[in-house]
Amino acid sequence: MAQLFWCLLLALTIPVRTETDKHDGQVDQDTVSSDNRTATVLATLQSVEQKLTKLQTDFRQVVSENRVLQKQYLEKVKDLPWQLAVLQAQLPQQCRAIAKNFSEATGERLDRFEETFLAKETRLHDMELLGMEVKVIRSCKERTDRAVSGKQILRAHYDSALFVGFCVGNRFGGGWLLIQRRMNGSLDFNRNWTEYRDGFGYSDSNYWIGLERLHQLTSARSCELAVDLQDFSMVYRYARYNAFAIGSEDEQYRLKTLGAYSGSAGDGLRNHEHMKFSTADRDNDENMDLHCAQKWQGGWWFKACFTSFLNGPYRNNGTTLVPKIVWYAFNKDWRGFKYVKMYIRPLD
Repeated sequence: MAQLFWCLLLALTIPVRTETDKHDGQVDQDTVSSDNRTATVLATLQSVEQKLTKLQTDFRQVVSENRVLQKQYLEKVKDLPWQLAVLQAQLPQQCRAIAKNFSEATGERLDRFEETFLAKETRLHDMELLGMEVKVIRSCKERTDRAVSGKQILRAHYDSALFVGFCVGNRFGGGWLLIQRRMNGSLDFNRNWTEYRDGFGYSDSNYWIGLERLHQLTSARSCELAVDLQDFSMVYRYARYNAFAIGSEDEQYRLKTLGAYSGSAGDGLRNHEHMKFSTADRDNDENMDLHCAQKWQGGWWFKACFTSFLNGPYRNNGTTLVPKIVWYAFNKDWRGFKYVKMYIRPLD
């Protein structure tokens, strides 16, 4: 391109001589005119050369950039088969995880719905029972058919308030009163002091009878305690104590009496004997470094902190540091539990 430009320039600048050279005046005039045209053409060609040079530079830059982009594209395309293989390998696992999470979330919603519906139905039934003229008894042992499980109007002693309890008739000869039950995760047991004192839940579902009522029952008459446990592998075991009593609120509902152990689940409560009850807003444990009820998310007779904890979060998890329902002596590990039940019975 540069050679072509200079050839044109040379041709335009060589003087042309004809017969008009004989006429000097006319030649001079034509020469001036020719010089002007040459200068104009030269300027035009210089402008064209500059534009051509810029176009060449721009073209080279575009080519260079395209080569870089092409290299990057080839690098990415080169990894596509490997990335696709990885994604294909991960896809079944991710689908299973999504399905599991969906199933768990749906199950929790159904549990909560069922619990809410059952709670309303249970409250109406309890109100109906309390409004009926029925015989009021002090313990489930006084029922006509103590081998049958079901609701019963009770009072701890003659000057205490009536309440609707659940009598357990199919365990160890019957006549037991339910004080705690965990059957699914629909009811939160991470409650404050007032709630643990007064009780929460419903006696035919997830339930805590209340520390004050438990104190009244175990102080009015000597009682024994039984505990049923079933893990998520459907293994069932039990523990029994031939004496059980807790103190008053002034004593922080201390576990003041725990008799001899018998059973198959192990002596999970022994480490908690004489301990005061703790909740998230009432720290009565012996651990100087942490608040056990806050850390483990539930109320209990914590020491520092526990070998059993039946009011923990409802979880199927064997990891040591995850809050859950625990009875370490069950299998010398920290597995969670699917079903738990605590119940008492007068000894006399």
